Amino acid sequence: MATPSLLNFFLVSLTGQLISRICSFAINLYLLRTVDAALLGLVNVRLTLLYTTILFLVREPLRKTCLSLPVKSTPRYVNHLWLAPITCLCISIPLVPLWYYLASGSVPTEYAHGYLWVVISFVLSAFIECIAEPFAIISQKTGEARHFAFAQSLLILSQRLFALVLIRWAVVDPLSGFCLAQLLSSSVYLGAHLLHFYKRTLSQSFTDAPLGIVSFRNYFPSAQYGLDKSVLKQIGSFLVHSIFKQLLTDGSGFVMTFSNTIGLANQAVYDAIEKLGSLVARIVLAPLEESSYLYFSNEFERDVAISNQPRAKVSNGVSTLKNLLRGTTLLSSGIIVFGIAYSRLAVGVYGGELLSKNQGGALLSCYLGYLFVMAVNGITECFAAATMSNSDIFAHIGFLFGCAFLHIGMNIACSFYFAAFGFILANSINMVVRIVYSWQHIRQYLGKWTPALLDMVPSTSTILLLVFSLFVTNLSNLIFGSTAGIVHNGAHIAIGGVMFLVVALNIYKAEVLLQQFVNRSLQHQD
Repeated sequence: MATPSLLNFFLVSLTGQLISRICSFAINLYLLRTVDAALLGLVNVRLTLLYTTILFLVREPLRKTCLSLPVKSTPRYVNHLWLAPITCLCISIPLVPLWYYLASGSVPTEYAHGYLWVVISFVLSAFIECIAEPFAIISQKTGEARHFAFAQSLLILSQRLFALVLIRWAVVDPLSGFCLAQLLSSSVYLGAHLLHFYKRTLSQSFTDAPLGIVSFRNYFPSAQYGLDKSVLKQIGSFLVHSIFKQLLTDGSGFVMTFSNTIGLANQAVYDAIEKLGSLVARIVLAPLEESSYLYFSNEFERDVAISNQPRAKVSNGVSTLKNLLRGTTLLSSGIIVFGIAYSRLAVGVYGGELLSKNQGGALLSCYLGYLFVMAVNGITECFAAATMSNSDIFAHIGFLFGCAFLHIGMNIACSFYFAAFGFILANSINMVVRIVYSWQHIRQYLGKWTPALLDMVPSTSTILLLVFSLFVTNLSNLIFGSTAGIVHNGAHIAIGGVMFLVVALNIYKAEVLLQQFVNRSLQHQD
């Protein structure tokens, strides 16, 4: 049975992600049709990779360490959180020259002037968000799911809104518009955190305050309390771990950035397909992974044998793991079944001619298969990361070290032979390997408590109905999808809608265990 923190955090995060992603989706419809494709490739792939790499290498180690860390001394705990901006500076120093000197050679002439300041603006944007990171972690630690989700959604939405306003109406060139949008949205994100916690200190007593902090000054570091060496060691372990994990996660982005495998315009196409294909992942799976890690880190103890942990907590945790995997498998299977037949239509609506004329439909269909393994990997890695001891973490670092270089090599080779399709193939193989490794850890950690693989597979009736739906929707695509027009597209969508309702009704009736899990979680929340 899930704890309130798992379900509550997930539902609130889901709502925030849904609103912000839908608005961002609508704005992207305009940007993909009006902004130069090469510029979109430069910003959405190359510069965004720099920004996300810095944030990931800062957030991942701190969140994985501090969210599971007991708060024995609040001032010292806060000191650990403020390692975020310091770590950001240390990471940015080597990355800026890499992005400027090694990647600037392929920058189009019209965007080469002032490219250094463009790179610095994205780094500065990441630094501003790292200043807000202590407040984000405190929000997660103290169960302030609504504020955390609001701040994340505000950041995503403001990035797109500022870009739209600056590019459409302001007297600045599009590249400057994207840079200013990054800086403004990060500042808004930081301001939202500062305002929220400042208001908390004005309105609440010691017993109601997050971590017992009643003075706004106490949210900031204090030199007299110092740092815990064991915590620093764990953060360092996770940092090394995160470097290789980032190479594995965004291997295709690094290959595109530092090689000429595909041009900037084709990079823009791949990025747009990735955004469209991972829309469900960003809306549903990302908050699910965040809340799952938070739940598992509270339910299990890292360095304690499973036999020495409370039986009830272990049983609840294993049940949650099993049902989360079953749910993500079911969701991903449904996306594949209905996504393949409607990929052509989706890319036409989303990106217009830019995607339709560059094999966007075929790319999206292939990406849906990657989405399946990515969803399963997200849950298995959450559980593994929440239960690994320090020795397990070091062993995992060795595994990621080998996989990172293998993955980069696979991206280069596969993209050489299959262009953008090669990135999807390499990423899929990478995820499968990571799932196998995480599952081995889960089996070793849980022992006899390990869920059976068949428990995570949808019911037979659901599988058969999904296969039938795949046949029907693709037949509909052959009949109606080959001819443009509202009538033909409407008929194609109507057939898919009917099949979706049939599948949904079957899931409601046949997936009894999953339904019971959701009902228990809702009752527990109440």
